[in-house]
Amino acid sequence: MSEIDSYCKEVDSKTLAANVVVYRLLAINKELAIVCMQELYARRENGDDFKYEEYIEQQLKEMPSPNMDEKDKGMFAHIFNTDFTKWKM
Repeated sequence: MSEIDSYCKEVDSKTLAANVVVYRLLAINKELAIVCMQELYARRENGDDFKYEEYIEQQLKEMPSPNMDEKDKGMFAHIFNTDFTKWKM
C-alpha cells in the first residue's frame, strides 16, 4: 500500500473531500485527489452517507479564486507535491 493510500484510509471523509477541493482550486497533487475520490466512492458503497459532491461544490463556491498564471501554479504544485499527503485539513 502506498503512502497516499495509507493516508486516505486514515483520514475522515471531510478531509478527503477537502483534498479534492485543494486540487480543484490550485491544481496540485492530482494523484492524491484521484485516490481521495476513489476512497470517498468506496466509503459510499460501504454505507457512508457523507455527501462529498455537495461538500466539494459548496467549498469551491465559498473559496476565492487564486488568480494564478500557469507559471505560478506550476511552482506552487512543485513546492507542495512532495509533502502534501502529510497535511491534515
